[in-house]
Formats: sequence, structure tokens, C-alpha cells
Amino acid sequence: MSDESKPVNPPAFPSTPTVTTATGIKLEDHYPGMTLRDYFAGQALAGMLAHGVSHEGEAVAAEVAYSYADDMLKARGG
Repeated sequence: MSDESKPVNPPAFPSTPTVTTATGIKLEDHYPGMTLRDYFAGQALAGMLAHGVSHEGEAVAAEVAYSYADDMLKARGG
């Protein structure tokens, strides 16, 4: 898949924690977490494995899971 055809891949669980320093200054760090594509692929893989769907090894199963994830990102308008 070329970069031009890849769907938008935002963070799945972004967070911006606020930390107060000893001097009372508030600092924010951005932690993007895993990408939505990774989350979708993990969910697809878990479903495939739970239902006994097997492929020609782990590498192929991962490719199939990411293919599902790409389709889900496209379906959501990414």
C-alpha cells in the first residue's frame, strides 16, 4: 500500500497529563499512545484467534489483521 492510499491513522488513546512542578508550574506532556490502526489490528487478530481462524503463520496473520485495520480506517472516513 502506498503512502498516498493509507488511511488517516490517529492515536487510539491520546492523553495529555498535567504535572505540577515543585515551583507550581504546570507542564503538559503529550502521550499519543498506540495508533488507531494498531488498536484495530489487535482487535481483529484477537477475534481471528478466538474463532480459530488460522493462517500460514504469525506473519501472515498479522498482515491479515492490519489489512482489516486499514479497511476499518477507510470505512470510518479516514
